[in-house]
Amino acid sequence: MDWVERIFGCCICIFIMGVFSGCASPPAVVDRRLSEYEVLRPGVYIVYRPAVRPGTTFDSAKKELAEILTSESKPIVVDNSLPVHVLRPLLGHSISEKMLELQISTGKIILPFEELAQYPLLIAMIQEGTPATLYNIYFENRVSFFFGDDDLPAAKRFADALLFMKQSPQIEKERQLALFEPIAARYRESKIKPQMSEEQRRLIVQANALNQKKEYGKAIEQYSKAIALDPTSYPAAYFNLALLSAQENKPLEAIFFMKHYLLLTPEAKDARSAQDKIYEWELMLK
Repeated sequence: MDWVERIFGCCICIFIMGVFSGCASPPAVVDRRLSEYEVLRPGVYIVYRPAVRPGTTFDSAKKELAEILTSESKPIVVDNSLPVHVLRPLLGHSISEKMLELQISTGKIILPFEELAQYPLLIAMIQEGTPATLYNIYFENRVSFFFGDDDLPAAKRFADALLFMKQSPQIEKERQLALFEPIAARYRESKIKPQMSEEQRRLIVQANALNQKKEYGKAIEQYSKAIALDPTSYPAAYFNLALLSAQENKPLEAIFFMKHYLLLTPEAKDARSAQDKIYEWELMLK
């Protein structure tokens, strides 16, 4: 992986450039393919928008990611959550149903698949201030994956598999909503609505208090415990869970809970504003 050595050398030069303004940027390699690509910004071009391949399953996508992350074509990464962005070799990884975990020299980078839904996914070719062409998959405030000039096929396979993982939480939530629809229908048709138990009331009162204290994560836990006891006795719990999830920057969760609320109470006075909230959160997923 000679390109890794060249890129690390480039990082040093870029750092020097920041200190000594007289240092010139390395000339970009002229690529005749550039006219075919969409310009993201000067020197950065979109070369691939991933697509889920027919027949992809969770297991096959997981296997694809694992093979690339342990191959000679594996990317080097940047932890975008840190104030200083430095290229780091990938030391290890693990993949579960909910997240991809990367091990680098500075610690772990955890990528929950559900949270990736709010980030665009594409491969950009970088030919600005680098001695070699780089292919980048970028998640703002999370991580950047850098593949070398000869590793575009691997980068495409990686992006395709990652797109499936990114979409899998939404597919699972749609399945759960479908299971909830007959429960909600029975609730709407029932003339006598279920009443909260004392334990549910305790949990909801605690959730409301935690919300007032702006302890949103703990409030979500208490509301979730309440609806686990009875999913229909307090529809407003779903409304509150939706707003709290949005507050925690989890638009997919917010949409999921608000749809539960509307399934239970489509004629509620705030149904219009609830649906409008869904439209707002959907924008965050594009």
